[in-house]
Amino acid sequence: MKKIITLILSLTLSLAAVFTFGACQPAEKFTGFDIELSRKVVSYLNKTYNVNLEIEFTEIDWNSKEALLENGTIDLVWNGMTITPARSEEMCISVPYLYNNQVAVVRAVDAAKYTDVASMAQANVGAEAGSAGEGVIRAQNIGGEYVVAPSQLDALIALDNGTTDVAVIDSVMAGYYTSTGAYKDSLVIVENLVLAQEEYGIAAKKGNEAFIGKINEALIALVDTDYKTVAKDFGLTGSCSLTAETTNPYANATDESWNKVVSSGKIVIGYTVFAPIAYTA
Repeated sequence: MKKIITLILSLTLSLAAVFTFGACQPAEKFTGFDIELSRKVVSYLNKTYNVNLEIEFTEIDWNSKEALLENGTIDLVWNGMTITPARSEEMCISVPYLYNNQVAVVRAVDAAKYTDVASMAQANVGAEAGSAGEGVIRAQNIGGEYVVAPSQLDALIALDNGTTDVAVIDSVMAGYYTSTGAYKDSLVIVENLVLAQEEYGIAAKKGNEAFIGKINEALIALVDTDYKTVAKDFGLTGSCSLTAETTNPYANATDESWNKVVSSGKIVIGYTVFAPIAYTA
């Protein structure tokens, strides 16, 4: 059995933080594709339904996302979350809104060494706890040892500092950090190796179909305007999965979840830090 190592890193970027409209932290400094898209969606809902919802962003432990939804600590997980059958059983998930792949990232100096899964047989392989990357590592039995990281960003840092040899993360994130981000000279994506093809969704507590129905409605209404604009702003036009033909499976949901959100006056969104999805610019 593969040995599992838990990696604990202290990162300034990973400290728990809450960002709310009108708070001391300027909202414009906290950004990312999901962050800006969520703002557009809530603006649409406020105008369409004559409500006054605020957004509160709170950094979460990704491995605890289901529990945080269930106990009401957060209302949504909106953070590049891969849709899987298991998650669809545990949470109420929106229509897919972004394509993503699971990819392997290695140090640039090791690019010739790690070219496929077979060449990684003895490698220390890292991924975020509870992530789709972790699922891929386990399902495909990648590497000799599995190193659990608190976040995808932690997995990249561990790779860069030599704690691990390979990081399995989202292609959306990998493309950013290896091309224009902090690791563009030191880390590379393994070429021609797609470990899994995925789509992102937005999750609410299981049964909150009316609430997710409103999120779907807004996404579909904005598909040719704000959705495409935000995607272009963050270099994700090629990853867009929403189209004018996308339909809302929860359009006629009648549970009380949307009314409860309106009564609370805010939507609490759980996120983890990784560019270009959610980060401080």
